[in-house]
Amino acid sequence: MKSFIYIETSEEGIDSTARQIASRISKISKEVRGPLTGISIGHPLVGEDFGLSGFIDDMIQVEIPSEYQFNTEVISKILTEIVSENKPCILFLGFTHQGMELGPGIGWELMTPVFTNCVDLEWTERQINIKRPIQGGKLVASLTVDLKRGAIISVQKGAWKEVKDGDEREKPVSVNRLMWREGWSPQKTNVLRIIKDTIEGEDDITKAEILVSVGRGVGDPENLPIMKKLAEELKGMISCSRPVVDLGWLPASRQVGISGRTVTPVVYLALGISGQANHIAGMDTSKIIIAVNKDPLAPIFTIAHYGIVDDILQFVPELIRQIEEQ
Repeated sequence: MKSFIYIETSEEGIDSTARQIASRISKISKEVRGPLTGISIGHPLVGEDFGLSGFIDDMIQVEIPSEYQFNTEVISKILTEIVSENKPCILFLGFTHQGMELGPGIGWELMTPVFTNCVDLEWTERQINIKRPIQGGKLVASLTVDLKRGAIISVQKGAWKEVKDGDEREKPVSVNRLMWREGWSPQKTNVLRIIKDTIEGEDDITKAEILVSVGRGVGDPENLPIMKKLAEELKGMISCSRPVVDLGWLPASRQVGISGRTVTPVVYLALGISGQANHIAGMDTSKIIIAVNKDPLAPIFTIAHYGIVDDILQFVPELIRQIEEQ
């Protein structure tokens, strides 16, 4: 059975989720998963821009008019056609805004099962066992995919790490180019313009080397000033989990997670954050993760490099005091 990965691209390059998927699937025996082919549509990937050598066996690059670059109707038609010509097969997508739209549409067109927001899988010759979070990440559901009809699987950003063996880095990737076909032209949609979500200056938490991130454990908005003071003492920025934004205590530009921003600081200090899957997916590639939570069973401790079981309202003032003394 053949496997495909949709390589979501933009002017900035390849979405990191595509590399994470390729890395994970490439570690599965080729006899089980079959050949692994990447599909990129639009922005041409040249040389080092691939970042996929050693992960995939080959690449299909589809040329499309620039005005259709972000038209999901066009992208869906192209992916549907490629998958249809190779059925049964597996198509992997990132669980991104675009992937959320593409997966169900392609599945409906091909009458192929769709499994979204996957965080883990086990692959055998006849089936794939998938795990995906439910109930806001509080529970994990296990699903079994019968491979007779193939499947479309979207993967949560950050669920899998990108791991490349040293001797795989120089493996060449053959490229097959598909020219534009008029049958792919959109019939129902038209992209009027692309509005880029940009943040100016110091508010951009994605550029911070140190993040002091607060969760619902902060207790009350009146406790935020001391958290901000700690961020200032550490020469970092303040960020937060989704509940803090939902309560209106901090703006959405400060939110870390799938529905917020993906960050990779040198130090990520998580204060009163339980560590649900949606949040972890946005920060688990941080180089050093330090978690402070009074619940010793908080999920955040499973990924933290350093864990402290304490009340943040007692811990933070003491930490500030010791910083000021030094």
